Amino acid sequence: ETVFSDIFESDTLHCNFEPVFEWCMQNQRLKSTSFDVNSLSSGDDDLLSSITWSPSNNFYNDHETDPEDHECFRGGNWVRPYLNNDAPEFSDMTSLLPMERECVMLPDSSWIWANEWTIDLSGALQSPAVSDFDGWEYSFEFESFSRFPRCYKKGDFCRRRRWSRTRIKKPPHLNDPIRPLSLVCDINPNVHGSFLIKVSSPLSIVNQTYENITFFMYSRSMGDIFVGTVGPSNSLAIPVLLASATHIRLAKRREKKVAIDTNSVKNYITSEKIMIIQNKHRSSGLVRTSIA
Repeated sequence: ETVFSDIFESDTLHCNFEPVFEWCMQNQRLKSTSFDVNSLSSGDDDLLSSITWSPSNNFYNDHETDPEDHECFRGGNWVRPYLNNDAPEFSDMTSLLPMERECVMLPDSSWIWANEWTIDLSGALQSPAVSDFDGWEYSFEFESFSRFPRCYKKGDFCRRRRWSRTRIKKPPHLNDPIRPLSLVCDINPNVHGSFLIKVSSPLSIVNQTYENITFFMYSRSMGDIFVGTVGPSNSLAIPVLLASATHIRLAKRREKKVAIDTNSVKNYITSEKIMIIQNKHRSSGLVRTSIA
């Protein structure tokens, strides 16, 4: 597991800190004129995807009391909660106390945000899935949600999903001589009674697409660094010095060279930065991205 360090100006000692994950819950209720989700057109993927089912942020512009006239009801079947005893639209993890994501602050200047607020999609990867592919879990009422999430069933009027944001201590610079390194050691005895120790990087990439994909590693202390191009069904071990990166980018080369350095990120069309810091509360994660 990668550990990030803080640098103290008065000392050369690094103090290791685990990343901290902030959480909040988004809650929605089915539009009162939509009594049966299964009777509605749910799009080509049939997954209640947000493209069809969730209102976009610009639906939340006024505070009229009549839900049928409320702007948030235009264009979506799922809307922010509107009954008197409903959960707040954004709440703490109990769905009881209101929580504004923008009000979550860093403790002090030694911390940085590693990402923006993102939806937790891990429930869609479980077997069987306990959320849809937009992270929503469903229930008949907000009070009936439990620690055993599930996907939509006929008669459900409420849904919720988790958002998270990660903060870390400022990592040391790439050329810092006492920067901690993460390694994987494979120790095996041989027939002569001695041991063979294989040391490798803790991070590798496997390309499961049908296209060649170029990868860049990123952290605030080192920027974007080219690590290589991986062909279909092939893998790439990330150099140990770069294994403490916080993000990764997928890329494809531009038709026309922009920068002198061939491996400069400016010569590539890239995806957004994808955070790769491990969340110990989940064994796997799903992130959607694209190379524009």
